[in-house]
Amino acid sequence: MNSSDLHKRFYQQILILAVITIIAGAVFSWLAGELARSRAQGELEFRSNQVLALHKETIFGLLDKYRLMTVMVARRPDTAQMFLKQSGSSGDTALTSPKTQTEVDPTNVAQDLQSFSGLLAAMSGADIVSLSLPDGKIIAQSSLTPVTDLYLNEQLRIAAIQDRLGRATIFSQLGANTYAFAASVRAGEEIVGLVNVEVGLQELENAWALSNDLIFVTDDDGRYIVGNQLASLLPDDYVQSRNNQPQTLDVKYSNSSNTYLVRGENYPHIGWTLNVFLSDEPVRQARTNAVIITILLVLIASTLVFILLQRRRAIMVRLETEQQSATVLEKTVAERTAQLRGTNKKLRIEFEERVTAEAALKKAQNSLIQSAKLAAIGQMSTALAHEYNQPLAAIRSYADNARAFLSRDNLSDADQNLDRITKMTERMAQLSKTLKTFARKPRTKLQAVVVAPLLEEAVLLVSPTAKTQKVKITLSPVDASISVMAGQVRLSQVVVNLLSNAIDAVADCSQREVLISAQVRDKKVYICVEDSGPGVPPEDSSKIFDAFFTSKDVGDGLGLGLSIAYNIVHDFGGEILVEQSQMGGAAFTISLPVQIKS
Repeated sequence: MNSSDLHKRFYQQILILAVITIIAGAVFSWLAGELARSRAQGELEFRSNQVLALHKETIFGLLDKYRLMTVMVARRPDTAQMFLKQSGSSGDTALTSPKTQTEVDPTNVAQDLQSFSGLLAAMSGADIVSLSLPDGKIIAQSSLTPVTDLYLNEQLRIAAIQDRLGRATIFSQLGANTYAFAASVRAGEEIVGLVNVEVGLQELENAWALSNDLIFVTDDDGRYIVGNQLASLLPDDYVQSRNNQPQTLDVKYSNSSNTYLVRGENYPHIGWTLNVFLSDEPVRQARTNAVIITILLVLIASTLVFILLQRRRAIMVRLETEQQSATVLEKTVAERTAQLRGTNKKLRIEFEERVTAEAALKKAQNSLIQSAKLAAIGQMSTALAHEYNQPLAAIRSYADNARAFLSRDNLSDADQNLDRITKMTERMAQLSKTLKTFARKPRTKLQAVVVAPLLEEAVLLVSPTAKTQKVKITLSPVDASISVMAGQVRLSQVVVNLLSNAIDAVADCSQREVLISAQVRDKKVYICVEDSGPGVPPEDSSKIFDAFFTSKDVGDGLGLGLSIAYNIVHDFGGEILVEQSQMGGAAFTISLPVQIKS
């Protein structure tokens, strides 16, 4: 190699190094980015669990205080006394207290109730504390709104009347939604009134105001209840109750779009769902950092390889001088071996031609085998169509019967019809599976093949044709442990071909029977197909396995089936023979070495 060749090779190596650097950088940066993204995604999901748990505590910390307050106020004896006084003052004339025998002033009672509700609201921080009659009519509340013809939320009233703690979200047109509790006030066994406490949700907004996450609460219908400032900017299409399964969501605003990890947690006893939208910016940033670091590492590695190539180039230039001294000797050796190389070339060409011819022959043989299988399926197509049409018609009839039985609520008969439909579809599926296995191209590799299911599938394939020709096929019991070393698809083709020939042979006979059996003798498996037909004439026995030999009429066959079967069986290391059957017709016997299970 001269100096110019060394330079050329060096630049080629540099070009290859550049290509490898680009490919490696792309592949490894992608892998590193995906790994970093997956890890960051897991951390973000873990953080979302923490966020949900934290804000859950905030929500229930607020609501539980007023929940307990509502029940405690409703159970106080003086609360019941005020309602009893109000009930006593609501008549046409002033009533007198049974104990004090003093008159009850309606105006004073109303003022007491109003003061009581206002005091409770002021001391607890509740938005509104209202007192109502059992029918829901509000008789006093802490707000300045007149209580004339105001009624308690029906959902709260019904729950309280049933001696349960009423809960409900109160939606306001002004956007200041509240959450309300209601409890019944009892005097003995009688409900004399209801206590209703409405909780303002501004405390939740304040608690979530500094969070960079979108946090909001929805009801069971997906309506927005309360949230932080970021959540209030969320387009309406994205405001809905989310489940606890993490999912990535692209949120499109008017001028931009952001991607979030979305989680939700439902609290069914208060009818709320807490929703959090966590920005996936940490995930994107982690992926970007991993990609940049990986690219830098690949560039550093490429630089080191470039330095090594330069050093190698210097060594090669030094060795070039030493190589020139050996050129004369190499030339002499080359001249003496030229003749031998030419001879080797001719032999190699001849060998390649033989290999090509053998491959073409093998390919033609395989194509011929596949064509013969497809032709066999084509010959059985009419019978197969009949075999499918019968179950389809039965399925239609059973379906109509089942519909009629269902309309009469006769479930037992309907179930029987549906069970028959199931059996029909299983029968059709089994036939389709067997046809598919038979039609696919076989593999050349031999394997252990269990004989019993193979014979059953072959009988299943030819059964439609046998039914059409009114031929009885009998499969003798076969030991399930018998197996041979063969190709399953090709051996199946041989058996199907022998069965098809047997059916054709008995088609014009009065006794139309075909028997197939398999047994083990002398470490060999013998598969025998016998028929009750006219048999094979002695003069045809020696040439029946020759290609293109056939006893059928012109157009009914090419005479390739038995020839192909003969070659397939010999490829398996076995033999196929024809002899006279005890049934009066022909008996074709396949013998294969038995496969010993280790």
